[in-house]
Amino acid sequence: MQVTDIPLVRIAIRVLSQRLVTLLSLFMTFALSAVVMYRPTWEREGMAAFFAVAVFLPCVLHDRRRDKDEQVKTDNKNGPQE
Repeated sequence: MQVTDIPLVRIAIRVLSQRLVTLLSLFMTFALSAVVMYRPTWEREGMAAFFAVAVFLPCVLHDRRRDKDEQVKTDNKNGPQE
């Protein structure tokens, strides 16, 4: 491995870790929903809904922040607009 490959490896690890967190949260939400469907109560349904929002909200916010950062980098590469 050459020194020039290190940034590429760093980006790959960051992408894979984000995808892994998303898949793990999807699996946990599915498992909790299965338990709620097996023995439904209002408390369990409310907690499952809260959990689904609380788990996926950081993923959505991180994606939006990354998109804004990429847009700023693209604008900086293009130079000043006239």
